[in-house]
Amino acid sequence: MALLSASPGPGGALRSMNYVRQYLQMAFQMVVVPQQFALGKAHEAFDEAGALRDTRAAQSVGQAVTALTAMATALKTAKG
Repeated sequence: MALLSASPGPGGALRSMNYVRQYLQMAFQMVVVPQQFALGKAHEAFDEAGALRDTRAAQSVGQAVTALTAMATALKTAKG
């Protein structure tokens, strides 16, 4: 699992992500990749086409998704 959050505030729900991570790991024994992304001021973050305006934000989301894909591939291969 990868954690991505968004909120209209400047922190993007960053403070809640650690609690969510701990809960998922402890209550459900879920594997959560360390890469995460919190999008602040989400109501201003997207263009008319729905893409993120900030290229660094888009790269950070991509890094979290890449980490999740790598983890899923590793787990699938290990199960194999």
